[in-house]
Amino acid sequence: MRLASIFGLAAASISVTACTTVTEPSFGSVGPPVTRSSIMAPVVVHVAPAALAVPEGLKVTCLVASDRLASSPTCPVIEYNGRSYWALSHRDNRSSLTIVAYERDSVVAQRELSGVRYVVEARIGAADSTITWVGQGANTVTLRWDRLP
Repeated sequence: MRLASIFGLAAASISVTACTTVTEPSFGSVGPPVTRSSIMAPVVVHVAPAALAVPEGLKVTCLVASDRLASSPTCPVIEYNGRSYWALSHRDNRSSLTIVAYERDSVVAQRELSGVRYVVEARIGAADSTITWVGQGANTVTLRWDRLP
């Protein structure tokens, strides 16, 4: 399910970083081959957080640039394997993000990553299967896709 339909929000931009098309023989080798496409990497979507259910102790803080404390109207959100991953900041302003996994409108998992706060952007590293979040002061934290909560 698309993030926009999960939260009833409009996506400002969508970028797909990697896709593959697989051609399979038809069942019983009758008829033309069947072609299906699948997303092989996470997708970054920029979304306004208006309807987001934020867990206790966390807050939505997305910046327009790493060197400015101006709030962005949208946040970079990762869509992957049926989940939407938001990088949320802590109310106590510690230098870490918590990656919160949502399915539909429910929180299903969380993982804290130290070293960065106030997310600016998310970058997909298709070559090494990583996601890098950039925050205030251009600090970054990187996580492999298979380590998402």
